[in-house]
Amino acid sequence: MNLYFCIGGEIMNKNQYDSDFVKRNYDRVSFQVPKGGKDRLKKECDIRGFSGINALITNAILEAYGIDLRKKTEK
Repeated sequence: MNLYFCIGGEIMNKNQYDSDFVKRNYDRVSFQVPKGGKDRLKKECDIRGFSGINALITNAILEAYGIDLRKKTEK
């Protein structure tokens, strides 16, 4: 069973809706780590109780620099 949403007169399925929501509400930041680094970050997430690498990095930036990336800012 597919879920459909009507947003602003446009009909979209759940995947399209989720993708559109992310595009409207989030910025993407990409960075590289040496081979094996991603696995080490995942292990740190498990050890420290974070839901994923994004949460770990966001928290690290908050702790190190006092920048709260969880709050929306005015453009």
